[in-house]
This record gives sequence, C-alpha cells and structure tokens, in this order.
Amino acid sequence: YQAIIKHEAAQNRSHVPLKYEDLPEDFLDYLSDRICAGISPDIILHTLPKRFQAYQISTPTLYSYIDKGLLACGNLDLRNKVSRNDYGKGEKRTKKLPSHHQLNGRSIEDLSEEELQRPLGVAEMDTVEGIKGGAVLLTLMIPKYSLMLAFKMKAKTQEEVKLRLSILEFKLGKYFKILFNKIIPDNGSEFLDYEALEKSIHGKQKRCHIYYTHPYASYEKPHVENNHILLRWLIRKGYDITLISDDKILEIINVLNNYPRPQKGYKTPIEMMEEELGSEILKKLNLEKIPIEKLNLHISLKD
Repeated sequence: YQAIIKHEAAQNRSHVPLKYEDLPEDFLDYLSDRICAGISPDIILHTLPKRFQAYQISTPTLYSYIDKGLLACGNLDLRNKVSRNDYGKGEKRTKKLPSHHQLNGRSIEDLSEEELQRPLGVAEMDTVEGIKGGAVLLTLMIPKYSLMLAFKMKAKTQEEVKLRLSILEFKLGKYFKILFNKIIPDNGSEFLDYEALEKSIHGKQKRCHIYYTHPYASYEKPHVENNHILLRWLIRKGYDITLISDDKILEIINVLNNYPRPQKGYKTPIEMMEEELGSEILKKLNLEKIPIEKLNLHISLKD
C-alpha cells in the first residue's frame, strides 16, 4: 500500500505528459520488451531504469495499453493474467484426513512465535517432481530474503536429500548455520530420517534442526510453495527434470532470485542477501546479479 502511495505521488510530481501519444517510442518499446520477457507490469513500472523514470504511468494504465493493443505485446504475454484464469478453476477440493505419522517428535508447533515468522536461520524445504521415476529438485527457501535454492537429485530419496545438504554444508561453511539453523519440510518420505539430515559432515554435531509441518498442511510452508508457482513458469509440470543440466538449473535459480519482490520493496532476493551478508556468500552459491533490463523468464531448458 505504501509503495502505491509513493508511486502515485511521484506520478503527480512528474512534468512529463502522461498521454499515450506523448510517450517516447523507446519507452514503449522497453515496456513491450519486458512484458514479453515475463516481467509483471507492476514490477516493470517500479524498477524502471533511470533513463525512463521521468515517465510515470500507473499499473492500470499499462494494463489498458495492453488491452487496447497499443504495445507490441498482448494479454498472452502476461504471465499472471492468463494463468490465473485456469488455475484450479472448477476443481472440487476434498479434505484429506491426516495420516498417523508421528512426525518423529519434531513438529512445527515446537517453534516459537518469532521463529514462525521466518527470521534469518529458519528455512523451508521441499521437492519438485518432473515425471514419475525421474530426477527431482530439492528446493530450499530462505524466507527472510525470499531467496530459493534448487539442486537436482537423481531420485526422491532420503540418501539424495542428505547428500545435497552435505554438499551445501561443505560449500557454505559458517554460512550454513546462519541460513539453515532450522529447516521446515513436509512429511514426505525423503525427509523423514531427521537424524541423518541433521548430522554434520564435521563430526557428531548437528548442522541443523528439522521441524515437520502437519500432514497435508502445505500452507505451513507458504514461502517455498509460492516460489514453486514462479518456478513452474520456467519448468512446466510434467517436464522431465532428468533432461535439465545442473548449469541450467543454476541459470533458472539466478533468474528467480533476480525477480523483484513487491512485498520486499521491489528489491530482489539477491540484493537483500548481499545487503545483510555480503558478496562472499553469493559467490559460494554461484548467485549472480541480472539487471532488470536483461531479466528474461522465458528460458530454454536445453543447453
């Protein structure tokens, strides 16, 4: 809400005519190019390069330009506008009964009220499937920065999850504990050996503490679930993840983590992490900044 007020105030201060016919062609070309690249109109207008910041138009105005066919793009290029119409529409939702799994004595209920707000050190973990029996992605979400990591696993097994966490612990060193002191997964079989997942590569000490959500309660790890929606824009459901190289997965993760977050003041996850923890951690994770002018959510999954 505050961002909208600031945006409208800036618009009122502008001395540049806001009629469509008075806007320069290079500005309109930029808007079209960014929309075709999968960037939302709201984010485009709140992250304009300096050369275009004098041309303040509202988000509804930009949508109206698209609807009227005034730009070199259309509604089909709007990621959210098209997908929202079909997503889950008309589906009957049935309430599933909880299973009898005992959570191994580790429950999200054991976290404090402060920890439930996901401060730095409390992360969420999940997996993303492609085809049955194929490779999967292990996703780790750091809600403090809205930053997500993803690692390809050969199979959806406890051994693979443990291996990926061990590799990450080795790469991050002291930063692992800072980011992943407490991890919240669901009750998937690949996460149930909490002792193995918590065991450090440096001896008997624990590298993290695992706390499970309740069965069928994906809403208890909303940050990673919401980011999966964005991830699915790049890796469609049913696509064989086995065919995606590790380098391509890193490219996808870099794109996601350079996508500005409106709820974070239109900063990117990478910017927020660097501001608090410095650039060293970005190098350890192979994360790179991508200027908004070059960000493209249309990625070929083939190398």
